[in-house]
Amino acid sequence: MLSFDFPLIGWFAFEYLTEWPDWFGWVLLGWLSVVGASFGSFMNVVVYRLPAGLSIVRPGSRCPRCLHPIRGFDNVPVLSWLILRGRCRDCAAPISARYPCVEAAAAAITVLIALAELFPLDGLPSTWQPQGREPLDGAAAWIGFAFHVFLILTMMCGALIEFDGHVPPVRLFFPAFLVGLVVAIAYPETGNFFPLGPQRDLPVGMTGIVAGLFGAGVGSFVGRFLPANPDSTSRRMGLALVLATAGFAWGPSVTLAAAGAFAGALVLARASARTIRGKVPPLGAAALVAIVLTIAARWYAE
Repeated sequence: MLSFDFPLIGWFAFEYLTEWPDWFGWVLLGWLSVVGASFGSFMNVVVYRLPAGLSIVRPGSRCPRCLHPIRGFDNVPVLSWLILRGRCRDCAAPISARYPCVEAAAAAITVLIALAELFPLDGLPSTWQPQGREPLDGAAAWIGFAFHVFLILTMMCGALIEFDGHVPPVRLFFPAFLVGLVVAIAYPETGNFFPLGPQRDLPVGMTGIVAGLFGAGVGSFVGRFLPANPDSTSRRMGLALVLATAGFAWGPSVTLAAAGAFAGALVLARASARTIRGKVPPLGAAALVAIVLTIAARWYAE
């Protein structure tokens, strides 16, 4: 069973709670999966509208064929698609299976990061228990978790846009970058998952900032190897922002691994005599590495 000893239910709940019942953990995980799926639904809107220069707020969700607004009860992530059998209720036009897949993936990512960062994982066999980093408590735990999920889902949006043959707009990454800068200053303990080298000697609160600058530099360097096209400058800037934000979130080690995944995906795309367009989304490779290392950090022994 999962047990909880966090002193904070949320920013708007009572301040301290000494113990949560085991069943509440499963309820919380279920709730987080619903929240993640809702984020996935919004990701589908962002991926479709942002490259087209459309507002991601207005109008509301609607069928791309008959333009009829989608009813609220037809807009429940994953479930509505299954009930409608992948078709619009009004015109019966097919709805791509990618939509529920993205929603389900976002839900799974949210739950996995929650298990890695918020939960003691007491239900696992003793030989599987983390040997290194302990989960954070209180506001730092929830803020770090929310920021990491936000960054990874932003990277996944960029990967889907790449897969569709578009260049991810720079403005896609600015919100995560700004949030990351604030979190790195206010809650430096949320990052630096894999402490490495001289950063241990940095003043308190400076590790995330230095790691962010490191990420921006690595992103700019890797971006120089992107294929030359009219959008190269935008892509380099976007990559620099992504890896700078990764530095805020996870420290230089994970950032360097994400940059390596991006470069590896780029090499793979070139080696296969194909362009990046619609083939190998480097941001997807970087996001996958970030997910794996975020989970693996709980087993990292310093």
